[in-house]
Amino acid sequence: MLGPPALRLRLESGRAALSHEELVARYRRTPLAFDGERALDEREVRFDGEGGLELTLGLAGRDPAGWRAASHTDLVRFGDAGAHEAGDFFEAVHAPDGRVILAPGSFYIFCSRERLRVPPDLAAEMMPVDVGIGEMRNNYAGFFDNGFGWREDAAGRPQPGGTPAVLEVRAHDVPFLVEDGQVFFRLRFFRTGGRPERLYGEGRASYKEQELTLARAFRTAVPPTPPTAGTR
Repeated sequence: MLGPPALRLRLESGRAALSHEELVARYRRTPLAFDGERALDEREVRFDGEGGLELTLGLAGRDPAGWRAASHTDLVRFGDAGAHEAGDFFEAVHAPDGRVILAPGSFYIFCSRERLRVPPDLAAEMMPVDVGIGEMRNNYAGFFDNGFGWREDAAGRPQPGGTPAVLEVRAHDVPFLVEDGQVFFRLRFFRTGGRPERLYGEGRASYKEQELTLARAFRTAVPPTPPTAGTR
């Protein structure tokens, strides 16, 4: 794969991570997870006790439900937006019954069931969960910048809704069954030095409004169908 190198530097002063109590209090003031445009009540989400939210895999109601990378392809030109047909590098994964069996060693793209938003003064990091599911990576980057999924009206008032997290998944050793609504990752929130001049995705609608979005180097002939509210 060809593309410019990526560099990310994080500097931390003091205790930046929100505690369990701080996260619950923040969630009550500003919900962080949605079903469509309906804010999930704090009783509908799972707090892990360490300052994180436990979030789930979204398969039901999506077509395709995910993408599986082809085993052998040509080089990818990441520097060129829309340079490749998605079908030349990925095959669609369907889950009519909300279940998918992952093939060992294969690389998959899925989405979270919840739509997420990160307030402008916070950032977040995707972290794995340990539920005895074997060796599996659920992300390769996993950092959510200030304002991920955040929307405001002209007066600066936050609007309902959010953006699904795109999950990069690789199972190892044996075939593995995953199901819609399975707890799949945790999101840990961190205070930042303030609101940045530009929030995540400003000027790049493909990321700000992403559903089951591949990297910008790929174009899809038919966009994936997003789930309708109430398919939880």
